[in-house]
Amino acid sequence: MSMIGSRSSSARLGALILLASLVGACGTPGAAPQTVSPTSASPTSALATTQAESQAPVSSPTAVPDPCPGPGQITLSFWHFESSPGAIAFLADSATAFDKLHPNVTINVTTKDFNSYLQVMPLDASGPNPPDIIYGNQGWGLDDGLVKEGAIIPLDKYAAQYGWDKLYTPGVEAQLMYSADGKEWGQGNLYGIVGGGQNAGIFYNKAKLAALGIADPPTTIDELTADLDKAVAAGELPIMLGESDKYPAMHVYAEIQGLFMTASSINDWVYGKAGTSFDTPEQQQAAQMLQTWAQKGYFGKDFNSISYDDAWARFAKGEGVFLIGGDWLASGIEAGLKTDVGFALFPAGLNGKYAAQGSLGQPIHISSKSKYPDCAAAFLNTLVGRDAASGLLSLGQVPMNLPSPLPSAASDPMIQQEIDAFQKVIGDNGLVLYEDFSSPTMLDTFSTAIQELMSAKLTPAQFTQTVQADWTKFQASR
Repeated sequence: MSMIGSRSSSARLGALILLASLVGACGTPGAAPQTVSPTSASPTSALATTQAESQAPVSSPTAVPDPCPGPGQITLSFWHFESSPGAIAFLADSATAFDKLHPNVTINVTTKDFNSYLQVMPLDASGPNPPDIIYGNQGWGLDDGLVKEGAIIPLDKYAAQYGWDKLYTPGVEAQLMYSADGKEWGQGNLYGIVGGGQNAGIFYNKAKLAALGIADPPTTIDELTADLDKAVAAGELPIMLGESDKYPAMHVYAEIQGLFMTASSINDWVYGKAGTSFDTPEQQQAAQMLQTWAQKGYFGKDFNSISYDDAWARFAKGEGVFLIGGDWLASGIEAGLKTDVGFALFPAGLNGKYAAQGSLGQPIHISSKSKYPDCAAAFLNTLVGRDAASGLLSLGQVPMNLPSPLPSAASDPMIQQEIDAFQKVIGDNGLVLYEDFSSPTMLDTFSTAIQELMSAKLTPAQFTQTVQADWTKFQASR
């Protein structure tokens, strides 16, 4: 995922490219801020269902007073940084559906570009007139500061009220938790809520596998290596990779590292847990494998001159046997390859457990200065309830709260593969957070070091030492 400013490559892919590509177009940040009036939003959203459906909570909480009591008019402001037309309409339509349920409520939705959002939100959220509902960003750089400044409120009581505390597999919700002083991430109170998640895996071209005499996608690292060698021998590009943006190889590396260590051990380091380190023999094994893959030509010769967007677009046109990337690319790739594309998890690690890089979507917060936090929480509930599933699936996020039976969107074989993959990863407690979440400067450090690793300018040991040095410096400054 792309990173803008000091944040991570994961954030943009998770928040921008993810949503853009999955509606058939690749969104880029930088659009002029625009305010969407709830009354002008498109009526086609999956959230614009019956009143009973669109208010459906995650679970069935005890009856509570109306969170948005009249007769006075309630106005809530909601700021986010989604960029694709589909994502913008999804959130605007959510507001429209909620307003219809509560005629005395108006939710004003404002879209800002990601770059400026990260720059202005820390100040705006602490200012005299912050938005009531705020998009956040996991990791060190935005959400920790919002907590530290007291700009957002804990959501634990709403989690109990609406059943959000049962929404996530134990451990997954840690990425939404901070200590009250914002100095500890991964523990403490729940400060954000998210309706869906995402993870990386392997896209494969079925026709090319068949031409190579390969019946099924690889399920072990030995099978994957054999398939890559067959592709090299046949003159095919084994893995499509566009690395001119520097960060895509980080996703490849993250999948490899899951072969040698558990997701929880990696996440402890990302969270900043004392006593953890990136400079370990296991990480050096992963680094050695990535370097060897580059030297064996698994990524071709010109991957450093291909952009991320061009890479997946070229794969969608039939170039390359595999592409290692996030499920947020599925819709765009499927539009090109049709039924010839499949999606599977990277082979399981040595312990037989799956580990895949990914995260929940963008956390949504409630301002500590909102006059109507209960009403804001009720709106947040519509974004994570079962009726949001179709909308989330259409945007490429696997809902945490899947209804039964599944929505019609899940009839698409590719979407079903995404759901199956995500549920396997969650079931194995194998969701690996993006390494660049670990410090505000880690994106630049990690992405530069990984290019030098792949070109053999750094040894695996030098690579892990460089990454750990950034982490150590940041942790010492907190």
